[in-house]
Amino acid sequence: METNETLAANVKKYRQRCDLSQEEFANTIGLSSSHLREIEHARGNPTLDTLDRIAKGLEVTPEALLFSGLGEMPEDKQALICFLTSEINHFLKIPVSKRLFIVRLFEYLLVALSYNGEE
Repeated sequence: METNETLAANVKKYRQRCDLSQEEFANTIGLSSSHLREIEHARGNPTLDTLDRIAKGLEVTPEALLFSGLGEMPEDKQALICFLTSEINHFLKIPVSKRLFIVRLFEYLLVALSYNGEE
């Protein structure tokens, strides 16, 4: 599959997963609906800025849009990756001091769970 075709399929897949029409999504990220339609039909060549806006709007990485690896995974793993990507994006918006607290809390939980698993 060509890069434009992969990009087109992935943009459409993630947009539909977010339950957005082309027009709604285009308005959200500041594109014309005709430009988004061209991209989703593999006829457009988006700039890096446009690719970045699409990725941010869908809460995925630009790599997730350009490569077909996610499409080869089962649906449940794709959903998990999308969920984790979204949560990481939200996590990165938290102030550093609070982020460190959350990371330490998870470390303690993982250690506690590993001890419970060995009994």
